[in-house]
Amino acid sequence: MEGTKARGIICIILALGICAGAFGAHGFADKISPDSLASYKTGVYYLLINLVGLLAIINGRIRVSQYLIFFGALLFSLSIFLLATRGILLNLGSASWLGPVTPFGGLFMIIGWIMEGLGYLKGVKTN
Repeated sequence: MEGTKARGIICIILALGICAGAFGAHGFADKISPDSLASYKTGVYYLLINLVGLLAIINGRIRVSQYLIFFGALLFSLSIFLLATRGILLNLGSASWLGPVTPFGGLFMIIGWIMEGLGYLKGVKTN
């Protein structure tokens, strides 16, 4: 994917992330437990931080490391959103299958950022 299109997609998801944060603060405050609300806020935070970081480093063709960061942020945050609101938004039951998804998202983000950092340190693109 080309960088300009990726930046556009990221900006739209950032806007949705801001909406999710506002909805969480105002729509869920009295509907979910304080622990679930804190988890939800963590999901919003990680989504926004990683997407803003991607906006700062994307130029030209998208690298493997950047795909890892993008999809890792989505997996991490969306799994937390669904776990925190499982009884409100969707009837997911216990949603125990979502538990293992969150760490994989976090691992993808970590690997992606390490690849980016090593690429900058070596002065090489991290494809």
